[in-house]
Amino acid sequence: GLSRYHNQRFTVFKMSEVFPDKSVMSICQDHNGTVWIALGKNLASFANGIFTNYPIERLQPLTTVGKVYEDRHNRLFIAGQGGLVERRGQGFVPVYGPKEMGEQTASTLIDDVHGSLWLAGGIGILRRTPDGKIRLFDTRDGLPSRRVRDLWLDRNGNLWAGTSGGLSRLEGDRFVTTPFDSGHDLDVRRFLEDREGNLWVGTNSGLNRLRDDAF
Repeated sequence: GLSRYHNQRFTVFKMSEVFPDKSVMSICQDHNGTVWIALGKNLASFANGIFTNYPIERLQPLTTVGKVYEDRHNRLFIAGQGGLVERRGQGFVPVYGPKEMGEQTASTLIDDVHGSLWLAGGIGILRRTPDGKIRLFDTRDGLPSRRVRDLWLDRNGNLWAGTSGGLSRLEGDRFVTTPFDSGHDLDVRRFLEDREGNLWVGTNSGLNRLRDDAF
């Protein structure tokens, strides 16, 4: 379900009474303050205390909703199994379909300063440039695993990929694995960069911090 922390109190919303699926996959707040919630079989928004339901039939070609993301140009994207759609006006417009996505089920999205959109999931990373060109990055392009759980663009413009086989960074046109935690299989789950520029990496074995030396 969904919980909100406000004024030192938690409020639990009874999603099962409103929506057919109460499993929350991701949450995104857009520039207008509207909260978007991916619920697997449908999409919901929360604004001014009111929930609005968007059934999967309105999000074709998606068959599941896994991730909601707003880019730096205030464009809202919804990704999942079967494709990628963009919110335009009061409707949704397909961006990717099964032909472009293939077997990809996007679990994370991110956009870079060049306007490219990056989608990651179970078969690697898809990059869509502003002119619509698509490229798939997988183990042939340096990724240690095709299963990519998270992406992060740091303040220096580096693109990091957290995979089931370790941590990678895009260098030029290939990904290079960073051997910062050797000795066992490393499953990178989440990233966070703090205000000092440290990159925190959550893995199956614990929490790691990457930072620059003084020299």
